Amino acid sequence: MYEDETRAAPETGPGSVSIRFFGFSAIPVCFAKGCTAVPFNDKRFSVSINTTETYGPGNVFVLDAIHIPFGCSVWPAYWTAARVWPTGGEIDIMEQTNRATNNQMALHTKTGCTLQQDGAGATGTVLSTDCASPDNSGCIVRDPSTASYGAGFNSAGGGMWVTEFATTGISIWFYSRPDIPATLQSSANSTSIDTATLGAPVAHYPSTSCDIPTFFQEQAIVLDISLCGVFGRAVFNDTCPATKDNACYLDWVIGPAANYTEAYFEIVSLRIFNDGSANSFSGPVTAPDASTGGSSGNGGSGGDTSGDNGLGGGNGTGAAPQYVRASVVGAFGAVLLGAAALWAL
Repeated sequence: MYEDETRAAPETGPGSVSIRFFGFSAIPVCFAKGCTAVPFNDKRFSVSINTTETYGPGNVFVLDAIHIPFGCSVWPAYWTAARVWPTGGEIDIMEQTNRATNNQMALHTKTGCTLQQDGAGATGTVLSTDCASPDNSGCIVRDPSTASYGAGFNSAGGGMWVTEFATTGISIWFYSRPDIPATLQSSANSTSIDTATLGAPVAHYPSTSCDIPTFFQEQAIVLDISLCGVFGRAVFNDTCPATKDNACYLDWVIGPAANYTEAYFEIVSLRIFNDGSANSFSGPVTAPDASTGGSSGNGGSGGDTSGDNGLGGGNGTGAAPQYVRASVVGAFGAVLLGAAALWAL
């Protein structure tokens, strides 16, 4: 059994932004240039927050959020990455862009890791099966729930993602706020979690087609907000009106601050449980460079050179180990004890 303790510290990101903590407030806050008008060919600064600890197989990450960023040009993500990409692997838990309605999950790996087309018993829709796809899109699963992203997520009061990172596979569950099991609610102050009781996950990547120890090294946890980028621009016209070429940047990034009133995270807690195995936790390291990560969208991620901000570019069905809580990380750096933390553009 592990004592609860904070195991991560806040870090600054592009624009040297800071993190503020609020009580039960729901007021969007502004950092650096996020709430100002941006002139042509300039960039609107954002933030990327990384844990300084890394976590190997044998961990479960539970993120409880009230609000996630969305809107035209906005590309938020909650993901994990190793220090070397893609050799060390990447897990995209929440990632979408613009005004999409359904979250997408994905793995990014070196060649050899795949996902079964039938989804391996999960409830999500498999969009691609090659986790090392040449376009960097990864092996993608789409959540069927419109409460899993954007306006639907926020209007439902948010929700919770449970991610099991195990040698037998990687599984992701999503619960909209009304559907969160009592034992998982942050107010329950749970000291352990049994993933075998959670039902079928939305996405499941079994080790039978992707050997987890081979394709995944220890992972740091990342929350960030990008604008436009390769992913955001590629699918911009799907959900946002385009009045000109490069409308993502010209119509939104250099527009008024009012474009980004919904571009913020409001997080109740990030709880990390582990099974006590030797490879489940590592000490402080330099956080991964977000510019090397992939994307679960068309075209993947990476560097972005236009005027927008590219920021640098278990199995739930069988027997599962009992995980005990190792840490509570509220917005990566504060034990919030039930209070919400907000950070935004």
